[in-house]
Amino acid sequence: MKKTRLALLSMIAILTIVPVVGKQITDVIQTIPPITVSTRYAIAGCTLMDVSPGDVVAGASGVNTAMCDNGFPAILLAGPLLSQSVSNTTNETPTFILATGWIAIGLSYQGTNCSPATKAISPLSHQLLKENITSGIPVIFTNQNSNTTLIAGPYNYCLFYSNPPVLGILTFTVSWSP
Repeated sequence: MKKTRLALLSMIAILTIVPVVGKQITDVIQTIPPITVSTRYAIAGCTLMDVSPGDVVAGASGVNTAMCDNGFPAILLAGPLLSQSVSNTTNETPTFILATGWIAIGLSYQGTNCSPATKAISPLSHQLLKENITSGIPVIFTNQNSNTTLIAGPYNYCLFYSNPPVLGILTFTVSWSP
């Protein structure tokens, strides 16, 4: 009888403790998104961009636009250039390695079309609003009207491609440093 009682108590203990130990209680689950680190003069609008159009034709060439899906520009070139009363020019240096299929990357003032693949000067303000960029070469921008230096402000990326691989064009990153 003593063995039966001990066995019964052991079974009750096991049935009571195992579900408590085996069950994990979760009140809250939180995910911390990637944090974008901006430089003093280049401020990212987002970390993951949308590309429009979202596809390309094998063997063809053309241009796509990379922008944030939230209405923000891909990159804001600004910093200490807020005062229009004082002429300021500064620069940021992009670093990137283009994936196979991409042949060039450029900056286009938000709302300005990426085509054609040349510099674009506004006919009204005579400001430089678009130009191609090269990895490791500083991009100079200013707060004053200039037809040789990009005007400070919001930009999207122009992605030029030629003869993309049949399986698609892979991702790449762009980082900016002072």
